[in-house]
Amino acid sequence: MYDRIRCIRDCEECLPVCEFISKKTSSGPTIEIDRSRCTNCGRCVRACPTKALHLAGESVSVEEVMLQVERDTCFYKNSGGGITLSGGEPLFQHKFARDLLRRSKERGIHTVLDTSGFAEWTLLEEVVEFADLILYDLKCVDDTMHRELTGASNKLILENAMRLSRRNIPMIIRIPIIPGMNDEEKEIGRAARFIRGLDSVPGVELLPYHRLGASKYPALGRKYSIEHVAHASKGHVDRIRSSLKCLGIDASVVV
Repeated sequence: MYDRIRCIRDCEECLPVCEFISKKTSSGPTIEIDRSRCTNCGRCVRACPTKALHLAGESVSVEEVMLQVERDTCFYKNSGGGITLSGGEPLFQHKFARDLLRRSKERGIHTVLDTSGFAEWTLLEEVVEFADLILYDLKCVDDTMHRELTGASNKLILENAMRLSRRNIPMIIRIPIIPGMNDEEKEIGRAARFIRGLDSVPGVELLPYHRLGASKYPALGRKYSIEHVAHASKGHVDRIRSSLKCLGIDASVVV
């Protein structure tokens, strides 16, 4: 990731160590990374004196993560908390997720999987065997709308939700509320009907859209595709919550 604000003017310490970084003078002295050729070797990061360049994430083992998790065991026991695997999407590393949740359960730590459900059932099944609770992302029920918003069908997501329901695994459905995209009355009705058909759903949560992650896109050399979308206001989310309640779904708002 590249933080232009932290970049020192005319420093150029990263240029000699990486052939895929060049100086760009338009709109002030900055650098440009050829991300199509970048190998994430980290040499430029080590050369950068202000951490304007930094690696997002690191490779760790299950044991290394467990050492971090177990430091707070006393807090879990007092609060009833535990470990939650979120993302991104934890199922992209399903073997690691499975082993980490299994080790946590062996130590008596409560386990939660936060997932979009977009994975083959055989992979999801391996992981949820060791999950005490699932936070399940439901962006929209209409398949055409889902394809337009995400580029993929939601058929697998809905099928997996029904499979998890039949296995009687507690599952909190989480609906991100994105103004002008999935917040139409018809779509809210579809979501309510789908959720009513599921068992083992102790709760439904509404997640108002915010822009806190927007700055990460330029840092990764990417375009933020919904720059035009405003925050979901409290009043708007409260109206959706009321609509769901009229349709038999009692939802809470996560802020």
